Amino acid sequence: MRVNTVKSIALGERIHREFGSWSRARQTAELRDGVYVLRAKPAPTATEPVINGKAKGPRPS
Repeated sequence: MRVNTVKSIALGERIHREFGSWSRARQTAELRDGVYVLRAKPAPTATEPVINGKAKGPRPS
């Protein structure tokens, strides 16, 4: 993906928002051929409480 495009900036903002920091995103990512690969977070289940539009529950380690 090219950098500094509307699409790449939106993706970067989304990743930072979902993981809270770049450090946490890198820790969660899998490194493949020098590229960080992130999996999309699963949607909250019906048993997870939702506060302010975000599921609150135990964080994966």
